[in-house]
Amino acid sequence: MIGKFCLAALCLTAALLFYGCAPTVTVNGETFEALTPREEKDLVLIARAALKRSPKAVGLQELRAIEDTEPEVEINYYGDRTGDAKVTWTLPDHRRTVQFRGQLLTDHMVVQTYTVRLYDGIIDYSKGKPVLRREPSQPKTGSDPGNNSLEDLLRSPAR
Repeated sequence: MIGKFCLAALCLTAALLFYGCAPTVTVNGETFEALTPREEKDLVLIARAALKRSPKAVGLQELRAIEDTEPEVEINYYGDRTGDAKVTWTLPDHRRTVQFRGQLLTDHMVVQTYTVRLYDGIIDYSKGKPVLRREPSQPKTGSDPGNNSLEDLLRSPAR
């Protein structure tokens, strides 16, 4: 009798661990299923692959920096495993971002890359009129890798 009780308790515990481990997030009073930490790491791998295959070439030095540093990951959910995710690397003179929209980690998500140049200068107000001492870099460039599937993004670059 005690053996059956222990077996039933073990099965119940295993079921709770298996089904209860999916992370959730609450947005405006609604609870949605979120990506696991492992799936967020997969999103970063896909972002790196998208940058490698981007029509706007990423230089070797920048590519090394993207491979060697962990990016900022921001996900805003509006459904179960569905939302907007941004994976961003801040480099010395610009930010490189890969944005995912839709059902995350499926063939139905939209992938877009863009770059925001950081200003390289100082605004001087000492003479009453603001003067930028150095020219700012270009404000923004971007590219869209198109309708690539996850398999296309994960293949090695065509370089």
